[in-house]
Amino acid sequence: MSGALRLAVVGAGGRIAQDYLTVLPDSADLAVVAFVEADATARARLSGPQRGGDRPPGSTRPPPVFDSVDALLLDGPEFDVALLLTPPATHEPLTIELLHAGRHVLCEKPLATDVAAARRMLDAARAADRLLVMASKFRFVADVDRARELLDAGAVGTPLLYENVFCAPVPMAGRWNADPAVSGGGVLIDNGAHAADLARCLGGEVVAITAAAAAPRVQDVAVEDTARVTIETASGAVGHVDLSWSLSTGRPDYATVHGTAGSLSLCWSGLRLRDARGAVRDLGDGYDKRRAFGAQLEQFARAVRGLEPPRPDATDALHSVAFVAAAYRAMRERRRIAIEEVLA
Repeated sequence: MSGALRLAVVGAGGRIAQDYLTVLPDSADLAVVAFVEADATARARLSGPQRGGDRPPGSTRPPPVFDSVDALLLDGPEFDVALLLTPPATHEPLTIELLHAGRHVLCEKPLATDVAAARRMLDAARAADRLLVMASKFRFVADVDRARELLDAGAVGTPLLYENVFCAPVPMAGRWNADPAVSGGGVLIDNGAHAADLARCLGGEVVAITAAAAAPRVQDVAVEDTARVTIETASGAVGHVDLSWSLSTGRPDYATVHGTAGSLSLCWSGLRLRDARGAVRDLGDGYDKRRAFGAQLEQFARAVRGLEPPRPDATDALHSVAFVAAAYRAMRERRRIAIEEVLA
């Protein structure tokens, strides 16, 4: 494929879409040629002049807006790839429809609401000989790559304990994220999808999980708004993941690996390495969401062109879904759940 890949943004009127639409105009490898949005008010907004920055190269008009993938495939312009930003319950049918139509798909996390759906989606990608990639922005934070390099080089000795905190007060009443029929759950599937993939990046394969939700719920929602997941990894390290829509811990870091020779912390402002004597080195650039989204889109384009493997790959994506599924099962059954149990 030469020139920019032609991109259709599906679910272009939602909150997460705004993050993507701020970086897509800067992409040399992806050109937006169409939007899909089911909500009429959002469609009207997308059709307006404010979307001029998302025009394909050489075009004087904003991209056309369709009310469904069916309509896009029937009457829309040609496109090579799709960015799927709709609520999780729609991911399976829309992804499979796009794959069957011969398009590559970058699907926002969580990939699916359960393991069976994720398998069907990944099977459809293989059958169509197209890429299905789960969006996972933390893989594209430069400090995460640097942290992985330092861990591989033995900077903290043998890793023994992993900590991850994704906690911030966010009102969720009235949003689809808190509707289990649409989202698949609460904060666990919402923030936990990121937590699962970050744990895999920094701690290796997660093999077993216990989990509990805080009670009572702070917010008036039908799903858990605060939860803790305890993990065991294939290397023998243990850890915990704290997730909340209703509190802030005040910690400067969102992930820390403690080992026999020190600790490595991914802070929102940078990367911090502490050795066994307590000496601290500040490294890295911190979390930059816009840069991470841009890097993720460019890597997807390179993967579609066959220049490098996708990140995360199909196994990573399936394990992210399995992590969340195992945590929910651990909550229900009040016991330790091996990842193999939910993958069986």
